[in-house]
Amino acid sequence: MVDTSKKIQFLHRAFTVATCVRLVLLFSDVSLVSAAEAHAATAQSTISSSFQDVIPASELLQETNANRIEAGLSPLELNDQLTAAAEAKAQDMVINNYWDHFRPSDHKAPWDFIDEAGYHYQVAGENLARGFQTAGGITRAWMHSPAHAANILSPKYKEVGFATIYGTDDNGNSVILTVQMFGAR
Repeated sequence: MVDTSKKIQFLHRAFTVATCVRLVLLFSDVSLVSAAEAHAATAQSTISSSFQDVIPASELLQETNANRIEAGLSPLELNDQLTAAAEAKAQDMVINNYWDHFRPSDHKAPWDFIDEAGYHYQVAGENLARGFQTAGGITRAWMHSPAHAANILSPKYKEVGFATIYGTDDNGNSVILTVQMFGAR
């Protein structure tokens, strides 16, 4: 079992370093474009070295499927391509500093990430969560939101992928970001 407190300390330090690098660059003679590029490079480096299941996908799958089974639906299967799409979306939100289903700069949609992962779907959907510490907490919150619950309980979906990663909230505090991608071929 992985010691999550050490992982959290490492990630907190990494994001603190990334924030300091941003501040130094912003208050130096470096242009804002260079500062943004440095932030993206630092964020990408942190993500690449630490992109692990902050909250295990197996736990998220179990919680999601418990709700589906309770509603009389068949369980979803974990899909590697949807997981890759969820990871790409999570990384994109951290690198480009946004929290939305659509990337603000060019309105890139969740389905674009799914397409890029090579998943050829007939139907697809996405749920996002920010700031929750457990699979149960995330899933309970989604089930209390009509739109999120509709995705979890949709009989159209057959497969799912998850990503959990550390990002920041609107105040710059480190939080867990969760992406859940649904699909059916």
